[in-house]
Amino acid sequence: MIKKVVIPTGEVRWEIRVYENGRGSRRIFKRFEKKSDAQDCLDDLKYQRRNLGGFKTKTQSQNTEIQGGTETGLAPSISAENATKRFFISEAEMWFRERELHFSPGHKKRAKAVIEEFRKRFSELEISKVNQEFLYLVQREEIAKGLSNSTVNRKTEIITAILSHSHKLGRIERNPSLGFRKLRKSSKEMLFWSMEEAGSFLSFANQRYSKKSNRRWIYVAYLLALNTGLRAGEIWGLKSSDLSLDRNLIHVRRQFDRVLNKMRDPKSKRARVVPCSEELKTEILAILGKRKPNQEKTIFQSLRGKPVCHDNFSDRVFQRDMRDWGGKR
Repeated sequence: MIKKVVIPTGEVRWEIRVYENGRGSRRIFKRFEKKSDAQDCLDDLKYQRRNLGGFKTKTQSQNTEIQGGTETGLAPSISAENATKRFFISEAEMWFRERELHFSPGHKKRAKAVIEEFRKRFSELEISKVNQEFLYLVQREEIAKGLSNSTVNRKTEIITAILSHSHKLGRIERNPSLGFRKLRKSSKEMLFWSMEEAGSFLSFANQRYSKKSNRRWIYVAYLLALNTGLRAGEIWGLKSSDLSLDRNLIHVRRQFDRVLNKMRDPKSKRARVVPCSEELKTEILAILGKRKPNQEKTIFQSLRGKPVCHDNFSDRVFQRDMRDWGGKR
């Protein structure tokens, strides 16, 4: 089973709990940062128990003998020779094709870029040569480039996911990434504004984007973010049809995905409502009053009438406003 747990630092982890050989046998516990990693590991362990007669230790795997042209523990159709000739990049492409529908747009874009990097570096690497020593070598090389631990982990996570997928399909005898340790991420303290600091920033923005300015919407976006806690994509995805201003409520039904350049479900996959203060309601109505009614258009728009791209907004507007305001980040 997979269980969501909260560790003492307040972070969420996904824990797997599985018996080696049914109830009464030794129980294995492992924790992962991502639910998908936990699911992959659980699938691997179940595969070993179902097809290999239990969870294989490192020594057992090293002592696997070849009998009758097939490797013990592999599906009969998987020969040792064929397994040796498989290339890592081919397995990576297969993993991406078969799993991409389950990826978020951001992860899909990142995985595609990492695989292209692997293609240049490991085009002739056989899958049988990819082991924990290789994983730690990649880890060290990426650290030497000056990359952060989180960035390095994202790359090695893709390698381990590829290995897990190939093993699950019986294309390699065992998953050599089991037990591989990712780098420890430095836990940065989450910083918050006090009420006074938030008020100071809004006061600054209120003066910069006055009610007479055609960029007043920027101040309203800040006001909405600080009053409701909506994610950026959810703010840029709001439409006038999402407002229940008679009840002072805002319905959160979608988010604007800057990667796909289209709307999609909120991160939670469920619609929700948040309260709308009188000040925020007045400001939103003022924005909508300056344009023709259109419930299919987003409340916040670019000059071309399109939803706001958060990357552009952050780089060109928010970072500059933060710098000119001069307060705590």
